[in-house]
Amino acid sequence: MPKFHHQHHHHDDIIEESTLDVDLIVVCLQNCVDARSDNEGRLATDHYLCAFNQLIRLFKVFGAGCFRPLKDLPRAVRALEFWRVSGTGAHYRRMSSMLQHERDGGGVHCGPLHLMSGTKALSHLDDALPYMAAFLQRLLLALSNQGRFSGSVKVKVYMDTLGKDRSLMRRTADKLALLRSPSASQMLEKIEQHCHGNKAALQVLRDLVEAMQQLHKETLKVVTDHGSQ
Repeated sequence: MPKFHHQHHHHDDIIEESTLDVDLIVVCLQNCVDARSDNEGRLATDHYLCAFNQLIRLFKVFGAGCFRPLKDLPRAVRALEFWRVSGTGAHYRRMSSMLQHERDGGGVHCGPLHLMSGTKALSHLDDALPYMAAFLQRLLLALSNQGRFSGSVKVKVYMDTLGKDRSLMRRTADKLALLRSPSASQMLEKIEQHCHGNKAALQVLRDLVEAMQQLHKETLKVVTDHGSQ
């Protein structure tokens, strides 16, 4: 198990008590994708969970309006955390082995009622990655004086990604929340407060977007190679 800057707690404490470290998100995302040289499989689950705990924290720090479209993600994180420390946790060390294990009928009937499978949790989290990456990409452009980051821009990012598959009621609530979310400069202040390395906040943001896009590409490959046939 890799050692991270924060301790893992059960259930809701996982998200609320973690300390936001934007540099750590980049490291965890990169380590997750790079963990394929040890022949144990692809996409290291512990690094994946570290990254998503931190990403959820980042969007919460941006404000309730930014987090609302992602409010289902903590449940998916908790499910993966459960499976990772369960009696079959060895199968969940890598996402590739998890997908194969559940594809073959393992694990999914052993958890508490209403707990989603690891495969479904991965799908929920990966569906959110393009939205989060595009959101941060547009934020980066605005901070580089290459575009605006108004409420309508945020709504367009949402409608081009997560909003496509949401109900009308959910879309309406998410869009209203985004229209009330903070400005680009206010978000930059939050990022600067939580960058603890030597790199400038804008460079960390660039690295973060690139790492998120890379993880999404790798996840699609892993699901294609190891998911349900």
